[in-house]
Amino acid sequence: MKTKHLGFLFVLFASLFFVEQARALEFFVYHPSPYKGKDCWITNYWYPAGTDDKQLLAGGWGDTYDILMGFDTEGLPKRPSRVTLALLNTGTTFHDWWYKKRIGRAIQPVVQMNLFKINKPWLESFWWTEVTSSYGTGLPGSLNCTKITELPDMIHVSTPMPAPLGGYYPLADSFGPGRDVLPAPYPGGWYFIDVTKLYPEILESGILFRPVYNEPAKVNQFHSSDVDVIDNRPALIVEYDECSYPVIPPNFKLPLPGGFRWCVTMEIGGGDALDPQLVDEYHTNTSAPGNYFSIDFSWRRALPDGTRVEVESDRIPVLAAADGWVIVANNNDAHANGCYVVIDHDGDKNVNTGYTTRYLHLTKEVVPVLPLIDSSIGLGTPVYVHQGDVIGYMGNTGPYSKGKHLHFGVRYSNQGYSHTPELQIVRFDGKHMKQYQTEGSSGVRHINSFFGSNNVCRPLSYVFPVIGQ
Repeated sequence: MKTKHLGFLFVLFASLFFVEQARALEFFVYHPSPYKGKDCWITNYWYPAGTDDKQLLAGGWGDTYDILMGFDTEGLPKRPSRVTLALLNTGTTFHDWWYKKRIGRAIQPVVQMNLFKINKPWLESFWWTEVTSSYGTGLPGSLNCTKITELPDMIHVSTPMPAPLGGYYPLADSFGPGRDVLPAPYPGGWYFIDVTKLYPEILESGILFRPVYNEPAKVNQFHSSDVDVIDNRPALIVEYDECSYPVIPPNFKLPLPGGFRWCVTMEIGGGDALDPQLVDEYHTNTSAPGNYFSIDFSWRRALPDGTRVEVESDRIPVLAAADGWVIVANNNDAHANGCYVVIDHDGDKNVNTGYTTRYLHLTKEVVPVLPLIDSSIGLGTPVYVHQGDVIGYMGNTGPYSKGKHLHFGVRYSNQGYSHTPELQIVRFDGKHMKQYQTEGSSGVRHINSFFGSNNVCRPLSYVFPVIGQ
């Protein structure tokens, strides 16, 4: 009888162990926006300058088409279990008219490819002679490309459209390491390449896809980062094991009310698609202790169906992103941060340990809602808040604020640098901070810059008594 009980306990323990291990393995899909994406294609004959449009072509029509790609991996997890590059094949041919005329229908003959590392800086507008030594097909040119001869396992998948990457690898063919040729893709499906060994340095410098054979009318056509549908863009799928990190982040939510999609006007690292030359130093690693992991949210918002709300509200509540202790509540609107709040999320009421979130440029209404608090100098008593509690209102306080917005940031041990491992795995409403990207042109924000919140607004009276009562 005891043996049966021991056996049952062993099975139960083993089940719980494997459930925990499965839960610890996380991944997210990063589709660079047109602003952040760096990809183009080039031919040695028709378009000798790099073509930065909505497609990526590798193959040829008597000439040669090459694809060049590079990724900004700053702020992404640097302890991945696996990193996969995903390209969506369009399923149609670059020369539809030719096939329709000869065989009555459009198909996409595909071609195998070689993969090269780009060893010199490059732009999407460069010329073919920068890739090669002449207008022929030889390598290398001034980009000093070198062939990657020991490819990791390569997986390519054919999936129906639409093909979200949330549960990828529905079926796959795997080719062992040491293979120096990438198989031809399946028309209309996702094309996956395990690039773990190329991550992050080689992906940062860039990779080049070149057809193995220059056969007429064989072209691989993929969507580029310039297409409007986010899920169709090239992607890096980053897998990591939460157990390899010293701490698992709280279940953060966006610090703004649910039921709306809120406009991001400054992404982590200080970039804005409407002003590509601008880098806001207050969202970078420039000054200690680092503010790379911070985002600006505008008062502009949209309904879930995409309908925009362009009427500015005087009272947009700012919500606690997770449970914790308010350890700073400053109502000095002349402070560099304006009126701001800092919440500690590890329970020790210490800004120098664990995760903290920061809410800057609030209105003066942060007082009397919160008493003046600064635990670092012994001012006031920290106040406990729950996720969704109103801690202030979006404002325009502080000498560096240029309009009503919320500067929202997260730190670990009071550091916000891009290389802080514990911050590289933080998510808000299920999205990695790198996924909150800006898009737009000619002064107009694209709807892709608006992101939904699942935070539930809790009335102030739930936590804070009004001073004087």
